[in-house]
Amino acid sequence: MKDVIMWRRKPMSVGVLTTMTMLWVVMEIYGYNFITVASWIAIFLVSTLFTWANIYRLIYK
Repeated sequence: MKDVIMWRRKPMSVGVLTTMTMLWVVMEIYGYNFITVASWIAIFLVSTLFTWANIYRLIYK
């Protein structure tokens, strides 16, 4: 964690900064609240896992 904060791991630090900036833009400028954004992320993760499991089952049958 301190490597990210101290910018020793630059790619991960840039990724964290970019993600937090996009989250701030969505929440402040567009007016969405945290529950809405968290729900979108959860739905995306569940649907991605479901799709990946079905594709994996078909490919490696």
